Amino acid sequence: MSQEILSKIKDNKSLEGLSVLIWGMGVTGRALYKVCEDYGASVWNTDKEYLGFDKFIVQNEVIESNIKFDLILKSPGVPWLPELNFFKSSGVPVLGELEIVSLLSDTPIIAITGSNGKTTVCTMLKEAFDLLGINTFLGGNIGNPYSKILGNNFDYALLEVSSFQLELINEFSPLVASILNIVNHHQERHPTFEHYQNAKFNIFKNMNEFSHLIIPDELKKQVKGDFKVSAPKGIRNYSKMKVVGEHNQKNFQFVEEILNVLGMNTKVIDKLISSFKGVEHRIEFVGNFKGLKVYNDSKSTNFNSTLTAIKSFKNKEELVLFLGGQLRSNNVEEFLEIKKYLKDDQVYLFGQSRELLSRFFKSSKKEFLEEFFREQRFQDAILLFSPGFPSYDQFKNFKDRGENFKKIIQDNYKESIVL
Repeated sequence: MSQEILSKIKDNKSLEGLSVLIWGMGVTGRALYKVCEDYGASVWNTDKEYLGFDKFIVQNEVIESNIKFDLILKSPGVPWLPELNFFKSSGVPVLGELEIVSLLSDTPIIAITGSNGKTTVCTMLKEAFDLLGINTFLGGNIGNPYSKILGNNFDYALLEVSSFQLELINEFSPLVASILNIVNHHQERHPTFEHYQNAKFNIFKNMNEFSHLIIPDELKKQVKGDFKVSAPKGIRNYSKMKVVGEHNQKNFQFVEEILNVLGMNTKVIDKLISSFKGVEHRIEFVGNFKGLKVYNDSKSTNFNSTLTAIKSFKNKEELVLFLGGQLRSNNVEEFLEIKKYLKDDQVYLFGQSRELLSRFFKSSKKEFLEEFFREQRFQDAILLFSPGFPSYDQFKNFKDRGENFKKIIQDNYKESIVL
């Protein structure tokens, strides 16, 4: 029955006559609610305040009912609650934005996933398309709901996709997909690394002989399917690159390979290398404050992101690292590898994880970031804010955390900025 419903949506480009429950009313959930209304569905919604088997909302009124839903659309931030598993086991499809919007839209999809670098590669690729005059929609996990593509004409839908989104697909099938890398991440939702990796691998489960997957060489042997597979390559002159780190050279290589498989002019990469300034909160250059060079890497929410940031700088003896945030688990031993690059007095610990980290680092620790700046004046150094942990212990999200960090810097060094 569920396959029949999805086929009907795809063929008719309509949700007419369907009862749809939106589970989770964040940015994605609100956007999906409007899509369902616009495409003719009867729409209900629920959120954390109304969890249960029989409490739902319609037109802002809470009602209790044994409604028979044809479809549940789950926001990626909502965990797999018992109620959701109950509906799924009883035959109600539980899907997400990627699935429903791709059924309603015929725009070819370029999908990018990976543990690290998704936002950067998507942003690079969008700038490359802009330089080539190709009309491209950029959305998904990057913060712009994919559903905003509906009703508009684009040459391609460029989507950043997460494991939380990919575990909610059924027929979603990109024309071109990239898996940038896979390292252990999101242990709070994925019980094992294999579970997490399998969610990432969903990106190619529906791809066919007309599709193309771009993946690092070391992951190729784990991939099976009728689609074409290649690895990023390309040798360029990176001397004019404005962003730091060898990982960004690899990011440019992924972008070049995507352009190559689409038959586009890859010469644009040289211009992109010299013009791309990076992504906010991702090793973002904040300023040079009379010898203190400050970088905001608030988007770093795992060990590998922080390690990548550290490795981006040649003069590691000049680095001052701010590390900390919300604990995912009590196992933080992987952070010990930082000691290969930095001494304890180069690391400053903050947030919920500071006490556990202090077992391994004989470092200065404070609950809040601003406390460090009240006690000392940092100078003649590279100050790297790359937390390595989620932000939710003190902030709304990594963006809020990054803005807070930049404000602290501006307040303490406002008279000495040199850009």
